[in-house]
Amino acid sequence: MIFTGEITDAIYISVENEPKVNFVYGTIVSDGTERLAIVPWISTSPIIKLQKIDGGFAAMTQNSVYFLKSYESVSVTWDEIDIIRIGTPPKLALKLFRAQWPRK
Repeated sequence: MIFTGEITDAIYISVENEPKVNFVYGTIVSDGTERLAIVPWISTSPIIKLQKIDGGFAAMTQNSVYFLKSYESVSVTWDEIDIIRIGTPPKLALKLFRAQWPRK
């Protein structure tokens, strides 16, 4: 399998009540395409398949395959997606997602 890149601090994010909205957010540690080199973090396109492989996981989108050594899963609301939109680093974002948020 050829990987587009490797993502660490990976968070597999699904949006509540939106079964088709899921993606990986994390830190880029290698980029086979060199198109991601200018940004430290990535939010992938929707994940089509997340497969366990030797040494980790393959997160597959429509056009890319990312290697993840491990990942954390969270389910968030659309409002909580703003944590990523404002540029919060992945490790801090995970802590904020895991905090007790008052749900509407």
